[in-house]
Amino acid sequence: MTRIGEDVTESRQSEEQLRKLSRAVEQSPSTVIITDARGNIEYANPRFTQLTGYTLDEVRGKNPRLLKSGETSPAEYQRLWEAITAGGEWRGVFHNKKKNGELYWEATCISPIRNIDGAITHFLAVKEDITKHKHLEERFRRVVESTPNGIVMVNQKGKIVLVNVQTERLFGYEREELVGRPVEMLVPERFRDKHPRYRRHFFTNGRARTMGIGRDLFGLRKDGSEFSVEIGLSPFETDEGKLILGAIVDVTERKALERELEERNREIARTQALTAMGRMAGMVAHDLRNPLSSIKMSLQMLAAQNRDEWAAEAEQELKQIALEQVRYMEELMTDLLSYSRPDALKPEWLNLDKLLDTAVILAQKSIDEHKVQVKTSYQAGLPTLHGDADKLRRAFSNIIVNAVQATENLEECRPQVNISTRLELGDHGPGIRVEIYDNGCGIEPGQEDNLFEPFFTTRAKGTGLGLAIVKRIVDQHRGSVQLRPGGRTGTCVVVVLPTGPVDSSLEPASTNELKKVKERRAPRQKVLSSIEN
Repeated sequence: MTRIGEDVTESRQSEEQLRKLSRAVEQSPSTVIITDARGNIEYANPRFTQLTGYTLDEVRGKNPRLLKSGETSPAEYQRLWEAITAGGEWRGVFHNKKKNGELYWEATCISPIRNIDGAITHFLAVKEDITKHKHLEERFRRVVESTPNGIVMVNQKGKIVLVNVQTERLFGYEREELVGRPVEMLVPERFRDKHPRYRRHFFTNGRARTMGIGRDLFGLRKDGSEFSVEIGLSPFETDEGKLILGAIVDVTERKALERELEERNREIARTQALTAMGRMAGMVAHDLRNPLSSIKMSLQMLAAQNRDEWAAEAEQELKQIALEQVRYMEELMTDLLSYSRPDALKPEWLNLDKLLDTAVILAQKSIDEHKVQVKTSYQAGLPTLHGDADKLRRAFSNIIVNAVQATENLEECRPQVNISTRLELGDHGPGIRVEIYDNGCGIEPGQEDNLFEPFFTTRAKGTGLGLAIVKRIVDQHRGSVQLRPGGRTGTCVVVVLPTGPVDSSLEPASTNELKKVKERRAPRQKVLSSIEN
């Protein structure tokens, strides 16, 4: 008997493999669709039914376009069809519609199936429901977009992968100009070279932290301007690798307020110190003035006697020196009292040219002693000035005397003091600018502001109150005073006074202690006055 057999091992193995593949497709958590070469559905696995609500019988022979929500453009479908019919693979995301009208998101991969001859016979679509992922992504996007801080996400290459609308506002860029670009474009150039090293170090060893507290950080806008920032950095892992999320806060206004607060605190501390010094100066001046008056009166009475009755000419010279020193001490006392008890303004409308001429006359003694040539140059037609005539005359005479004294020991040329005025249109309205320039020894660099401090002086004699009194008077008139180098030699004092009315309601700064001193000294002053008369 003859037996004919056939080895079906390979066939059985193929069948078993097909059963496994079929079972895998049937049980896959992803949607699997097979269409013919024209795109009509031939197969859909159970997951398709679970997701869309359509059974295989309902969709067999139909085009997958029945799932369209209308959000994908025809051009995108055209590109898809061109890619797969050319034998390529297409990947993308669809926003589709279920049988019940509910929308869902799915990530799709479509590829062609070829027969043994290489011809395309079918198309395979594997889809994954990413609706929850999209919802989380949308929530994240809304949170990022609604935050008042700028948000910038950077990958390990230092490229920007995400920004929010606040970042666009802060830096002046559209997000298309930022995404994919190096984050260093947002860093000022003076810090740009070191920034990549800091960034790489943070990717390696970084942890969530805030930058900019205790030191100044700056961002660079598209227009090239800089602004103060604080930055919170948070690293996190993703499927694409580690990313850094930076939250950027514009702290320009806060920094300005902090500087203003610091300046106010310094000013308060300075005012308190000056008030204490003023009280001390006032009390010292009152205590010294009466004995000085007695000494002065005695010397004057002695000097009035017949000189023949006195021993020698040397004694007369000593008396004259004593009188000069007493007068000098009286001037110091006057400065101390003026600084310790600034009176309220008594403003009136003034002609500044005449006021300056009077100030020159008040300083004439010092001008004659130093043989200084004073020149004036007043702009014609200047408006009248609203101010306290006595205070302004004193302020300008102090400046002129300082200028005259600065020319002392000048040998190369004749000592000169030039006074000029002109109208100035500033940010806060019109004002009159007065410049008093000398060709003297000048001032040391960096001492311009110190010279306005009370009791600060660079001369051997004097209290250092002259310019401090000037500044106080100018401040009372809402003006400004500055010291500037006068070219190669000398110094220029610039005073700018507003032409508008000033507030005369400033209360005198005298204290109760000074009033009590006045009352306590009044009887003795009356006695001395009667003796002098």
